[in-house]
Amino acid sequence: MKTSTKVILALLVGSILLNGFIIVQMTQINQQLNNTVTSQLDWIESQVSSVEYSLSELEQRDQWVRDIQFSYGQQPTSPRKLLIDVSFTLSEAEKEASFSFLYRKNDGKWIEAKANQLSALSYETTIELDPAVEYSYQIIEEGTRSRGSEVGVIPYEVYKPTSISIGYGWSTNGSSEITGYELYVDQYETEDDLYQVDKIYVLITREGNQERKPLQLRRDKGNERSWFVEFSGEEHTTAQIEVHYQNGYVEVIEADLETF
Repeated sequence: MKTSTKVILALLVGSILLNGFIIVQMTQINQQLNNTVTSQLDWIESQVSSVEYSLSELEQRDQWVRDIQFSYGQQPTSPRKLLIDVSFTLSEAEKEASFSFLYRKNDGKWIEAKANQLSALSYETTIELDPAVEYSYQIIEEGTRSRGSEVGVIPYEVYKPTSISIGYGWSTNGSSEITGYELYVDQYETEDDLYQVDKIYVLITREGNQERKPLQLRRDKGNERSWFVEFSGEEHTTAQIEVHYQNGYVEVIEADLETF
């Protein structure tokens, strides 16, 4: 047999063996991929089932509390202690169970207010809130079983002052350097609003020194009231709005003049 023929036969055999090895390796890799994909799909299905179960639990808890209302109660004992009446209706309740309305400042300790029964599924209680703080709440049932509603947020408009809008303007010199500011404050009030504005001041800080200047009422029509003030200042002058309400509460709102 010629040498060239032997070489061709050797290459042919080597090629067959190499192809066989590649086929075996590809089969193993394909099997590993199938196993990995199957495992990942099982994990995803498990996670989806877990999420669906959690959503179902939340939906049931939401449906448990059919309605909840917040309203002003008695006259406040102080500007920082507002008494708010809470009433809520449930879809079901154990006959001998007791109910509590829990509320807390941000993520602080829960404060418990026992709820009194109004009718078969309706309850009420009174809580004390500070208008300078944000609160979350939860309704708890204690009977042969214990359960609670989803944690919610007490609406700000129930116990906080109506938001005011602040507008700015400024004056400059010939070099386009800021020399003074104009400040406008607007608020919409309702007749039964607990927070009726009495006076508004601007606290002006220039080079570490602070000046307190009153705003002048420029419009009082219906539920709309607006105030205005002008004051001198440079680019780095800062200001705060100090609002005094007729019930004695004082609110300070930051005003970053440097953003304009």
